[in-house]
Formats: sequence, structure tokens, C-alpha cells
Amino acid sequence: MSNAPYAPCHPAFAKHSQVIPLSGFSGAVVALLRAKGGGRFVRKAAREPSVNEILRRQCGRQKMLSSILTEAVKVPAVLGEGEAAGLYYFDMAFVPSQDAASFLSKAPFDEIVQFSHNIEDLISVFAKSKGFETTLAQPQTTYLTWKFEEISQRTSGRYDACLLDLMEASRQTSILPPMATETASHGDLTFENILVASNRDLWLIDPIASPVSHYWFDWSKLFQETEGRWHNHRGRPISLCVSWWLRNRWIASAMSESEEYLSRHYLLLGLTFARILPYAKSELDRLYLVERITAYGKAALRGVEKIR
Repeated sequence: MSNAPYAPCHPAFAKHSQVIPLSGFSGAVVALLRAKGGGRFVRKAAREPSVNEILRRQCGRQKMLSSILTEAVKVPAVLGEGEAAGLYYFDMAFVPSQDAASFLSKAPFDEIVQFSHNIEDLISVFAKSKGFETTLAQPQTTYLTWKFEEISQRTSGRYDACLLDLMEASRQTSILPPMATETASHGDLTFENILVASNRDLWLIDPIASPVSHYWFDWSKLFQETEGRWHNHRGRPISLCVSWWLRNRWIASAMSESEEYLSRHYLLLGLTFARILPYAKSELDRLYLVERITAYGKAALRGVEKIR
């Protein structure tokens, strides 16, 4: 969403004469500022006190990610933190770039190959790195039951029918293999949160705590974009050939990390789309989500059969 009407009025930006609002999630105000020395930086500030802790955790997660990432994939450096009128904010380096959806819509094939290679290296690093938080202490079925109940409650039961197959698949198996442990993850690895710089390095923004701290949830966000083509539905077209080429290459990469991934691919993908339901803004969005969730629920049940 755009923060254009609000950023200049926010107390965290009051002392800055040059404030260029940027997009960000609804709980935060994000703007590009100019430092006294002339350099530019990005400030992200809480809209209200209840968001303070969310942004603090995001800032901490950004710092932790910076300690494990590779040269070709980075996060913007955190430059400082503070509060203004009881509202938390943090500053980060500004990276001139375009998001992955824009990049992939027009990039030559050799650059798409390099993009894919960098993503695969990133996920491999996540798979081998310890998680940032403990999320697997409770049975995974407990999380799924709670999540489906939350979706039903927040949507007044409107989508219960389309969730039935997905719920049944989740009752018959766990999202992750029984011996899985927490791994590092971004938490919301969509094409909008992957920036591509002019030298084709990747920069990750807006990391969040994942409900289950595991790199498979980052794969599911990437497959939301490639196989589910959510970006295309939202008016960010990428060639079907490019999307499907990335999908097939990343399926192979996921399988190379763990052969057990494929049997749970559609359970993860269906859950990823189901989590969008409470935020659907239009009837077209809702119809698209129902179609995807229904199809992935049926595919998830077939995947469960392969586990048995």
C-alpha cells in the first residue's frame, strides 16, 4: 500500500525536509530520506505503538540475516534505531534497484539463469543455518489446526468448503518431516521482497518471523509466484515460460536438498494461498484464491498418499 498521505506527518519524519514515501505493509510507514551529508537512507516507522515490537523483531531479523548471507544476496544494512513520540523506527541503507517481478518481466535469459542460481544458493544457506527462533516445540498439526480456525474465523466461514481437502491433507501428515529442525528463513520471500540491483546482486527486504521457522516456507512463497502466478494475477505479468522454467528448476533444487519436499509441495503451497484469504480485497482476488486453494488441496491429498 502507499504511505503517501501519511509519511510527512509522522513524528519520525518531522525533522526531515525531503521525505519520499515508499510502499510498505499497513502497520508501518516507510520513506526515503536524505541525510545531512547528502546521502539517502530508508526509514521504517510504526504507525501505532502496537506495531513497535513487530518492527523491532524485523530489525533484529534483518541483522541476523546479514550475518549469514552470501556476497550475491544481501539485506540492506541497519544504520540505526530510535523512537519518536513513542513510535519505534529503524533506518537502513537505500539500495537503487527494481523488484524481482519487474526484473523477470524483461530480463534476458542469461540474467534469469543467474537470478535463479542466486536464489538456489540463498535457500541452500538457509537450509544449512540454524533457525532464528524456536517454532517446532509444539506439534505442527497444532499450528495447522489453529491457522485454519483463524482463517475461518476471520473470513466468517466463507471459505470453509474450499479448505476441506487442504485440512484433510494436513490431518494425515505433518508439514515437515518428523525429524525436521528449525532453519534460517526470510519468512516472506515474495518477488516484491527481492530487489535486483544494477549489478544483478539480490537484496532482501521485509523479513518476518515465520510461523514455522523452516526454509520450506520460503520455497512455498517462491512457488506462490512461479507456479501459483500470484504476481501475474495482481497485474505484474511475467512470461509463463519464465515462471514455469523457474518453477521446475526450483522444484529440482528443493528435491536436491530433501527428497521429502515434493510429497508436501502442494500442502505448503495451498497453505500459503490460504493465508492470503483474510486480506483479499476484491472479488477477483477471492475467486483466484479459491480456485488455487481447491486445486492445491486435491493435489496435497495425492501427495499424502505418496508418503504412506
